[in-house]
Amino acid sequence: MKTRALIWLVAGLAAVAALTVYLLLLSRSNSQPRGKNRNDLSPSTPVATPSAGLETESPFALVRRGFDSIFEGMKKAGAKEVPPIAKQLQDAIKSGEHATITRAFHEAIYDSFARMSEAISAIKDFLSHEDPFVRYSAAEALCRAGNRDGVPTLIEMVEANEPISEAKQDLRVQAARLLAKFREHAAAGIIVELYSKTKNGELLIGLATLGVRASEASKWPFVASDLAVTNYGKTGAIEFVSQLRSTFVSTSDPELKNASAWTLARLTGEQAYVNYLVQTVQTAINANPRNGELRFDDSAAALRYLGSLQSPVAKQVLERALDSNNPVAVQYAVVNLLFNQPNGSDKAKQVVLRELRGEQSKLGTELMLNVAAQIDDPEIRAEGEAFDQRSGDRSWNLYAVKRRQWPIYNWIDDYVVALKSSGK
Repeated sequence: MKTRALIWLVAGLAAVAALTVYLLLLSRSNSQPRGKNRNDLSPSTPVATPSAGLETESPFALVRRGFDSIFEGMKKAGAKEVPPIAKQLQDAIKSGEHATITRAFHEAIYDSFARMSEAISAIKDFLSHEDPFVRYSAAEALCRAGNRDGVPTLIEMVEANEPISEAKQDLRVQAARLLAKFREHAAAGIIVELYSKTKNGELLIGLATLGVRASEASKWPFVASDLAVTNYGKTGAIEFVSQLRSTFVSTSDPELKNASAWTLARLTGEQAYVNYLVQTVQTAINANPRNGELRFDDSAAALRYLGSLQSPVAKQVLERALDSNNPVAVQYAVVNLLFNQPNGSDKAKQVVLRELRGEQSKLGTELMLNVAAQIDDPEIRAEGEAFDQRSGDRSWNLYAVKRRQWPIYNWIDDYVVALKSSGK
């Protein structure tokens, strides 16, 4: 929130101004000759008389008056006082505009100047609001902030018998997708039931994220698309192995071939499909993009698939990718090694440490902080605090302290195809 940031900045300047006034007063008091008191001065010695303005006011009163003058000037310049979070949310809800409501809940938790405890407390009050979109928005914000108090609200929506229509969408489906995104596995049964009622294909994506199939899925024909094939791998659709083999051999679509190789590797355990992905990722690992260029091509995508296979060969290749000149390859490798491979990777941790020290820059600041904040390691914490001292923006404190409870599900699906069962 730019207005809040402006007020903090001006408040800081005001504090500096107040300190200046105080030091000036202190210097005036110290200008009296030392070693003598006023009675020791001879009658011929001139005595300084305080001005009328300083004679009746204490230093603290002067400082207070200085603050009042500064903030009055801010108001005249158009600066407005930032209302409490609850008031901001109420005002957004009164507008009746979904975009405004969504933005208000988003800013309530993402505002780096707000207190997270205050934001969460304010948001919880809207879980029982009469407007279902407001309830949904509040629950989503809480999930993002790592607070599960909104989960019962989402479950209640999914269990509703009639559609909850908002902006041409059924909020039951959106609530189900959100529960799946944040890995609420206990909700899988009611999502299956909702699919049986609605036949909405979006629900199948959520179920696949949870590793669950719809009850009638075994009766469906094989679909040769990268999304469907990936879902077969997530849900263990072993009956399609024959079709998957045929698709892998015949397709000329690199993404479908990657998906087929990954699914077959998961379902059959055959090394040949792992080897295909290992060969495919070499292009991304060996790439030398121009400074600042990010290449999200099929070879880089294969790293997401390879990283989502928990095997010694996959881990070896991912650790080689850490030395790549290709930032995308390094990003996929770091995330999968630390969060998606057995026992993590000290080599990946060393990459994070170098990023915090400013010795290299391949992860990008946001990913670096998201990853580092989740690593419970004293060396990482020390380098994070040193990062804050150098940058001066307190971003480490924001990610590692204020947002310490935020789940990795906010961002990790951009870097993995399927996440191993453990994970915050």
